[in-house]
Amino acid sequence: MYRKQIVISLAFLTLCTLAACSPPSAKAANPLRQQGVHIVPVVSKPAFAGSKLAGPLLILSPVIGSIGGQQVALPDRGLDIKKVSVQIAPDASSVTIGLTMTINNTSSATITSASSYFQLIGKEDDAFGPQPSASPGLFGTIAPHASRSGTIVFQIPTAASKGLILLFHSPAMTVMIPLNV
Repeated sequence: MYRKQIVISLAFLTLCTLAACSPPSAKAANPLRQQGVHIVPVVSKPAFAGSKLAGPLLILSPVIGSIGGQQVALPDRGLDIKKVSVQIAPDASSVTIGLTMTINNTSSATITSASSYFQLIGKEDDAFGPQPSASPGLFGTIAPHASRSGTIVFQIPTAASKGLILLFHSPAMTVMIPLNV
């Protein structure tokens, strides 16, 4: 009888240990998915030449200083991230991340572009908003099949400058775009 209780107790203890040490499910590990945020996968093939950014979401990891590095097709617009630049502050405690991009209206209705639609998310889930020094030409209303171009600037701590994700959150859609910085 005593031996049976020990075996049952050890089996229960082993089961509890395995349950506590098992990795969480993918959905539990990503609270953004639970909030309905669409995470765009990275695609390794290049965009088609002459594309108006219509069609499925296409993400290419931009290379720092590259031209035409990353294109994202959304339901009503296309984001063409042409250049990602990084400048280290004189005291090396922060960096300035500049995203030079074009926003193309791919719909037949007027859309808006606002600085509040953009945030950088760090590896530790820190969120950084854009600086007021963004190009004024990037924001405002965009007529059907027209575009706006400019640079949006973020100043972030140097320690947070790796593994950045651009969060684009408009009234129409929320998308997370991994950046190669």
